[in-house]
This record gives sequence, structure tokens and C-alpha cells, in this order.
Amino acid sequence: MNALSQDGGFSAILESNLLYWLSRFNPERVLTLGTMFGGKKGIELGGPSRIFTSHGPVPVYPRTKSITFVDFRKDNLWSQKKDSLLEEMSGKSSWEFTYSDGVLLDEFSSNSADFVISSHVLEHIANPIKALKRWYDILKPGGVMLIVAPDKRFTFDHRRPLTSIQHMLSDFEHETDESDNTHFREIIELHDRSLDDKNETLEELSCRILNNYNLRSAHHHTYTKESVSTLVTIIGMAVSYSYLIQPNNIVVAATKP
Repeated sequence: MNALSQDGGFSAILESNLLYWLSRFNPERVLTLGTMFGGKKGIELGGPSRIFTSHGPVPVYPRTKSITFVDFRKDNLWSQKKDSLLEEMSGKSSWEFTYSDGVLLDEFSSNSADFVISSHVLEHIANPIKALKRWYDILKPGGVMLIVAPDKRFTFDHRRPLTSIQHMLSDFEHETDESDNTHFREIIELHDRSLDDKNETLEELSCRILNNYNLRSAHHHTYTKESVSTLVTIIGMAVSYSYLIQPNNIVVAATKP
């Protein structure tokens, strides 16, 4: 079974490609980004991210005043990829780094940020609703949350079942934390290594997933555009727009009342 045989198939790929180009050349969407982020101060979980650069399909960075990048630790699997991205940001936005659990974020006070953004972070969190509620708390009234997450149909997760909203609600109710290993067997058995640029053996994949508390590389849950939008709505935000961009990105923007 491959990604094209999953629900959505070629029609979803066509939508993804069309909306990618619309995101690059749609004046209304560019103006919306300017309104949401122009001259604003906020945080990014897990950044910097290429998708938010001036050459990316969601060019947030050039419009912001300052960004605090939050990683769970300084030395992580993605550290080496970030230096070139910081060079692209030079002169376009001021920035700083801090290191914190992306769910707790103890050093940030309530109603303190104009925006919270993340790219390919939500799927690495065992209790996404708890995380989203904390991000919501940090936002000022009228603040913007912008989430980019992988559409599971077009990634190495395509063989895995879609995580239900009820399952994620249960994680929240039972206070699931980052030590959770509920999905590890599923990941190891159904992960399509041919679509993963890590080029791991099955044994290497297993070791990485079983060491997830230290690495935070496992995709605890799988998502579609609809499920991400539903989670954002559950925490009380109003979805401004949601769309797909190639090759596998869900983009959801929402505003805090």
C-alpha cells in the first residue's frame, strides 16, 4: 500500500499543489499574513522553520518584529539544519532562543504574545490538546496561532490509522505526558522507511522510537487538515483559514477571541 492508495489519493495531491501556488501568489493571503504578523512579537515552537522564511510558502518571518524560538533542548536532531535558516532571517526580524518543554512553557506568562507559530511540532507532542491550551493561554486576546503539521497521507505515516479526536481528548483527560509510549509499536510496524530521509534500518528506527523521551522524534499522532482545525476549535479559537501545501503540509491559522 502506498500514499496514493489512501483516502483522497490524486485529488488530494491536486488540491495540495493548487493551494501551494495559491499560497505563493494569492495577494489576499499575503495581506492577511501582514495583518496577522506585521510588527508583532511572538514565539515559535521548534523553530526556525524554512516554511516561514521569505522564500517559503508561509512567509511569516519578514513581517514580524521579533520571535523567540523555543526548543526542548539546545542539542537536538534538527539543530544542524537551523544555522542556514538563521542566516536567511538576518536583518528581517530580531530573534532569540530559549529552551523549554513545549507543553509547559513555564517562562512565558499568560496573554504575553501576539502570536504562537509551529511547524511540524504538534505531531511530536503526546498530549496535543494540553499543548494547544497552553499556547492559547500565552496568546494575547486577538492573538494568532499558526500551525503547520504533516498530512499523514503523504508522509511515512501513510500506513498508520488517523488518530481520532476522541483519543486525543482522552490523552488530555488522563494527563498523558511526554513519556507516553502508546503508539510506539504502531509506529515501528507501520512506518514507511522508504519515505524517510533518515535511511534507517528497522533496528535503528526501533531504537530511536524507544528513546523518544530524550529525542522527541516520534509522531505520536497522525493528522489531516480537518482534525487539526477541530483541535484548534476545541480550545476555543476561531479558524481564520486552513489549507494544504505541497508536498505534505497542513496549514491552519486561528485567532484568540
